[in-house]
Amino acid sequence: MPGARNLAVRILSAACLAVPLAGRAQNDPGLDGRRDRPPRPQVWSQWNQPPGAIYDPDQVNLPAPAPPAQGAATIVVAPGPRLPAQAFAPGPRPGGLYVDYGPRRPPEFVEFGDEFTRIVTEFVADQARKNRGAFVVKDDRDGSYHYLKLARVFRDRITRLSPTEVFGCVEFEGMGGTSGKYDLDFYLTNEAWAWKVSKLLIHKVDGQARFHYTSDHVAVALAAPAAPGSSAAPKPAAPAGLSAAAVFRSAGVLRADAPAQLVVTVSNAGPGPAYAVRLVPSLRGDVPGLALPEAVELGDIPAGSTTTAAVALTGSWDLRTQKARLKLSIQEANGFDADPLNVEFQTRAVKPPSLQVAGVKLGRGSVQAGEAAPISVTVANAGGGAAQAVRAALELGSPDIFMSGEPAIDLGVIRPGESKTAQFEFFVKKRYQGTGSLPIAVALSEATGRYGLPAQSLQLSLGRGAPAAGVVGVPAEAELEDVDVPPAVRTKADREAYAVVVGVERYRDIPAVEFAARDAQSVYDYLTQAMGFDPKNVVHLADERATRTDLATYLGPWLKDRVTAKSRVFIYFSGHGSPDPVTGEGYIIPYDGSPNYVQTTALALKQLYDDLSRLPARDVTVVLDSCFSGAGGRSLLARGVRPLVNVKLAVPGANSVVLSAAQGGQISGSYPEAQHGIFTYFLLKGLHGGADADRNGAVTTAELFSYLRPEVERAARLQHVEQSPALAPELSALGDKAGREWLRLK
Repeated sequence: MPGARNLAVRILSAACLAVPLAGRAQNDPGLDGRRDRPPRPQVWSQWNQPPGAIYDPDQVNLPAPAPPAQGAATIVVAPGPRLPAQAFAPGPRPGGLYVDYGPRRPPEFVEFGDEFTRIVTEFVADQARKNRGAFVVKDDRDGSYHYLKLARVFRDRITRLSPTEVFGCVEFEGMGGTSGKYDLDFYLTNEAWAWKVSKLLIHKVDGQARFHYTSDHVAVALAAPAAPGSSAAPKPAAPAGLSAAAVFRSAGVLRADAPAQLVVTVSNAGPGPAYAVRLVPSLRGDVPGLALPEAVELGDIPAGSTTTAAVALTGSWDLRTQKARLKLSIQEANGFDADPLNVEFQTRAVKPPSLQVAGVKLGRGSVQAGEAAPISVTVANAGGGAAQAVRAALELGSPDIFMSGEPAIDLGVIRPGESKTAQFEFFVKKRYQGTGSLPIAVALSEATGRYGLPAQSLQLSLGRGAPAAGVVGVPAEAELEDVDVPPAVRTKADREAYAVVVGVERYRDIPAVEFAARDAQSVYDYLTQAMGFDPKNVVHLADERATRTDLATYLGPWLKDRVTAKSRVFIYFSGHGSPDPVTGEGYIIPYDGSPNYVQTTALALKQLYDDLSRLPARDVTVVLDSCFSGAGGRSLLARGVRPLVNVKLAVPGANSVVLSAAQGGQISGSYPEAQHGIFTYFLLKGLHGGADADRNGAVTTAELFSYLRPEVERAARLQHVEQSPALAPELSALGDKAGREWLRLK
């Protein structure tokens, strides 16, 4: 594929990563427990070697600007642009691996997020130790070296291509002479029952995608843009005057199964021609699964003329439901650029199918050694979307059990709520010596390779009938409501309303908080699009922009200088909290904070409440998706301190109402299925109309808390934790604040 070679990266290290040749000896341990080790794998390179040539990695030296280590070696890590998904036994969610339990049990699929994170982290750390602390890659696109440090592993973005190959996204930050953010796709393969890094692709640099994946996991390279004005452009006698407008096609929503276009019209109202005009789109923020072209060439636009072009927007199956923000630069070879366009549109995740084994029936009532055993397996779709090209495969885990018919049956399309049956037949030899359940499993696959069911034991035994319907399979989860898009409202605009929204997901020195940045972004969207707040009156602080100084500035003098007696004030925080181990006082941990030194690096709740109480506003609302127990979740303790601190939460001022995610001694958890904190998810769902108990369109403080508490408690119990939202003052003491409207729905 043209340009595909640009997808590969080269790793600099003092010891090379071994990548087996395609022609290596096959060494599949199978299901009978054999674990023969392969010979030492060979390493190949496209660098100064004929294709496929063998070389000794210890003899290869590569010149580099300021080489990171003495005698550094390099390796090309299998560039191959085409990443075909296998059609058998894909997992129900991205990421997973098979675990062999010996000769008498079939393989089982377990979640792979933690294992993927461990493997990648150890690999990066090992390479960095050999290169003076930097993870160094050579870019095949331009030959440059990137000196990187690990920022985060997206453990929820792992795609399983087959039982022995997965890939996932890992974010890096530049260090030393390298700047910016880099998204690298790490490919892992399972060789001899050990997972290893086999390939890296540079996916994005500062949000600019180099390729995108199609629905069947094929990497399609995007052409690298030429520098503006790199070709000789005529010098005009008069300047061009460019302006642009854009229209988003596809009803303002981009779906993974329905590509969209941004139609851009560029006009030249100046007296001179515009040469080599090009459109350069770039994302503002993280939008997983969205691919953009790096540039769209418009060519020359004569004076007084207009031209139109389309920017293709495509989404992979990783696309989520969220708001996408796009900056579109209009560049001209002689520098007569148009003002950039800022475009907002919605991306929407495709409703996935959920395949289950709904029933198993033996044609002869039971399995007998030495006799044919016909079996019917009923497959149901309990998800919200149709499953295409469904295939059921019977897997046998013993040489004494074999098929007498087709091992795989095509079931075609299974729509939501529909079921189909696959017919198989097998034999168990009389010499079979196993005990307990027979090593017989069924695996389900479908067209995307993402929503199948891994090999699942059918729980069959010699001399016994099939298990009751419903015993086998994965129970369907309740479909989650899309809460990231604010509801249609008729809330009045309030020019006197001010808000500070803080979301700290990635911390400088302490563990991250899952989905905190997403929580804060959604709350910001609700405030500015549904709750009447003017965007210029809302401060949004995220990650490194949420230092202790930032919090002290915007929660202190920034508010004090603006708020009047007519104002309403809204404060939201999502991130870590921590108690003072001596006093039990609660603290909000900023990006640069530490639970070991809360008095000097964190913000005390008491100080925050005291500052807010001195504001002239009578209507102050504080929402905290954090906790202060130190027992886990969104809470940390100082090192060496056990979570037995007697937490003393501060009392808010008379003008304030505080809505907290948990009680003093509890933890505040995340809701991975919703990609939010549990508390924030139900807060948004309540504002979407779930909390409007009397159906009058107005969502009040009393209604919101009455809705939130049981919903959060129920969802937390499913994770085996206790979390109960708190309100201060208590509901019975709120007075007229209980009826305060947050928004008014249409």
